[in-house]
Amino acid sequence: MKATDPSFLAFQPAAKTGSEPWIGALFKSPGAVVAGVGLFVMMLAGAMLASRSMTMPSVSKKADPTTVALEELAVLRTALAEFKAEQNHFPAVEGGLMTLSIDPGIEGWRQYVTWIRPDPWKQPYVYHLDDDQKAVVFSSGPDTLVGTSDDIYPPHMPDLPNMRAPIEKP
Repeated sequence: MKATDPSFLAFQPAAKTGSEPWIGALFKSPGAVVAGVGLFVMMLAGAMLASRSMTMPSVSKKADPTTVALEELAVLRTALAEFKAEQNHFPAVEGGLMTLSIDPGIEGWRQYVTWIRPDPWKQPYVYHLDDDQKAVVFSSGPDTLVGTSDDIYPPHMPDLPNMRAPIEKP
């Protein structure tokens, strides 16, 4: 058979000798080869998952919701300060915090945060401008009620201008 012969490139079954090893039998049928490889891959993946579950430490503790809220509030507070520095004003209350992630059509706007999720208690973060036009952002806390003693304000950041400091709790 010549290399230029089209049948040379086609699958050629092995000649029967009567005493072939089991691996030779697999190559007689292309379907058997695929099934054998698939089974091998599944066994290998199962072994890898089993060994990983034995060696990976389990993480059973979830982050404290108050800590999560404080970290997210610090990010929002920084994004608000950057917005103010670049736009010369805080986002309008109507657009709220979404103005930090979705273009409101302001010239020179950029995305300040990728995504704003609710606080750990599934409530939106509260945003408004006080009487002095300073930004106020906080979480309503575990009771989900605004104006109660468990409201969570971002940590004090004196380097961020025009931001209201957290209210001292009694």
